[in-house]
Parts: sequence; C-alpha cells; structure tokens
Amino acid sequence: MPLFAAPLLAGLAGAVTIAAASPSAPAVGYSTTLPVSVVSCEQNSFEIPAMLEGPNPAIRLDNLRISFVNRAALAATDVRFAVSTPTGTQTIDDAGSFGPGARISHDFSPAAGGQNFSDTAKCAVESVTFIDGTTWQPAV
Repeated sequence: MPLFAAPLLAGLAGAVTIAAASPSAPAVGYSTTLPVSVVSCEQNSFEIPAMLEGPNPAIRLDNLRISFVNRAALAATDVRFAVSTPTGTQTIDDAGSFGPGARISHDFSPAAGGQNFSDTAKCAVESVTFIDGTTWQPAV
C-alpha cells in the first residue's frame, strides 16, 4: 500500500491546485442580474371615429404603461428604457425616486402610430442612475 500512497497524494494535491486556480465565481464588480427588471410593458391605442354630423374630430387614446422593479440596494433616480412597438422604437426616461424592491408602474405617451392595437411592447433597460450618482448600463 505505501507504493500507491505517494503518487495518489501527489495527484490529489495537483487536482486541488487546479480546482483552486479555476474561477468558479464572477469577477468582483460583475453582476449577473439587472439592477432594474421590467415586469410588464404594454402599449394600447384606440381611435373612436368622428361622428357623422357636426365638426367632431376623431378621438384617439394612446397609452404606454411600463412596470418595473428596482432590484439594486440603492434607490434609482432615473431609468431609461428602449421601447419597441408595432409602430417603431422610442426611448422613455422615467425620473423620480425608485426605492429598492419597489414595484413602479407609470403611464407614458407613446409615439404616434396611426393604427388601432393593443399589444405587448418590448421594453429593455438602457441605463439606470442611482441616488449616489453612479450609473449602470448593460454590457455591449
């Protein structure tokens, strides 16, 4: 048995050294989660045609609702979203005080579209500014 003990111990020591050298966790300062996550992003558009009599113009109702959660440890003061809808893409800035863990729902005026629809829009977080002045942007 002593013949195998030294090579076995040397092999185990080498395996432990290799395992210790390989990175098992992300580097310091690297986050795998977004500081702000979009919960929902919907745009609704509806037009009521003009009446047959009188000078009544058509009534158009447009609404873009974005709901998000601040998952960071700091309050956010500005969140910028890229919003893609059937009528195009636009940038929406939401400024305020968004505390950690808070779910925020705000309504915005979407870009003029000219079509009636009720559809889920695609929202992506472009940047976040925190109360201490630091900012976050997704890696490119």
